[in-house]
Parts: sequence; structure tokens; C-alpha cells
Amino acid sequence: MRNFPSLIIFFIFLAASPGNRVSWATGAEPFAVVELFTSEGCSSCPPADALLRTLTAEARNSQARIFPLSFHVDYWNDSGWVDPFSSSAFSERQRLYAKINKARNIYTPQIIVNGTQAFAGYNFDLARQSLNQALSQPATIEIELEIISNLSAANSLAINYHVTGAMHNHSLNIAVVERGLSDDVLKGENAGLRLSHDNVVRSFTTIKLKKFHGTMTVVIPQNVKVKNASLIGFVQNPSDMVILGAASLDL
Repeated sequence: MRNFPSLIIFFIFLAASPGNRVSWATGAEPFAVVELFTSEGCSSCPPADALLRTLTAEARNSQARIFPLSFHVDYWNDSGWVDPFSSSAFSERQRLYAKINKARNIYTPQIIVNGTQAFAGYNFDLARQSLNQALSQPATIEIELEIISNLSAANSLAINYHVTGAMHNHSLNIAVVERGLSDDVLKGENAGLRLSHDNVVRSFTTIKLKKFHGTMTVVIPQNVKVKNASLIGFVQNPSDMVILGAASLDL
């Protein structure tokens, strides 16, 4: 497994417990949102999952402004193994990227960096090049978020948000991601393997920025281990899917 020492720069992660009032912000510091579209039913995906685990570990250990998200798609589920982390909404997100970028088809594993650079998810060299490029460009959006409530009986958190530099057609996305997940695959292309995953997207909430401050609710699925979970927030232009700013917070 290769390392990415040249990529680990810039970012300070802030940790907090649910119930505390916590805020974080991004200024003009460069960042890289790394979206991996993957599936436990795809035999080409484990190397890409390993790449994302590497990025997640190194970003957390060295405080880099890299934000990995593992979106498990559902279109492999009829090939012998149902991915327990998959969602049709994540497949639709990948299809939206393909539509906007005029791609003929979708595939796994695929990585998309900052909504613009797409390539095969197991390509370590392209990942290094894309991340270096992303981390050389300043962010244009500042995000401030604040947890204002404990986990409710419905396993949700109330979050205040304030965004500077965005436009009214932009979207604010909040992903709940979980680390340290593993699964014994019994059928399909990866039958007999034990697969490991980090920063798996467990819930994904999007709001249109009709105003640049307010309160939103984020759902934390009941089977998520909060000690292994984080929030990743990022602002995106839905017309071209370019990501303009991002931040992260441990739960």
C-alpha cells in the first residue's frame, strides 16, 4: 500500500462530543473532497477501498485537508451479494455526475475529486496527481457549523450553519461517515473475502442554500458507532457539481 506524504498538509481536525457546541470553518485553504463510488460486489473495488482507507488514516494522523467519502452503490446488488452499506441514492449521485460530465456510463470503482476530476478508483498515481492539484487551489467558500443538540430519540443532530461566499443556487451537503467497518462477503465476485472500509457514507443530507445561515437536521443511523463517526460538510454547485469548500468534524 502506497503512502501520500506530499499530500498531508494544511488541515486541523477538531473533535467534539454530541451535545457540545462546536464550530469549525474553512477559509481559503486548499482542500480535496474524494468521493469513491464502490461496491462489495465488485472484484475491482477492494484496492480502491484500500486507497481510501490510506487517505483517511493519513489525513487524520497528519491533519490534512483531505475529505474521503465512500459511497456504496446498489447496482451490483443483483449480482449475488447485497452490499449492506449500499444505497440507490448513492447510485443516483454517481449517475448525476455522469450526466453533467457527459459520460457514457458509470462504473466501479470510480473516484471523483472536488466534483471535477474522475478516474478509476484503484489508480494510485492519478489519485496522487489529482490530490496534489486540488491541494494547490484555494477554497472559495467558508463554512461554519455548530452542533446545537444531543442525539435525539430519533438519532438526529441539530446543526447551525453559516456559509460565506456561496450563491443561492449552491447546495450544502452533510455526510455522516463511519470508519472501521468490515464485512465477510459470502457470495458474488468477492465471495470468501473479508472486506474493510473507512469513511463509509451512512447518511447524506443536502439542502439548497436559499439563505446562508440557518439550522438543519442530520440523521445518525442507529447502528453507527458514534466514536468511529464524523461529519463531512461541503458546498457544491449543482449545475456543474464543482465543490467549493469543505470541513469535517468528529462526533
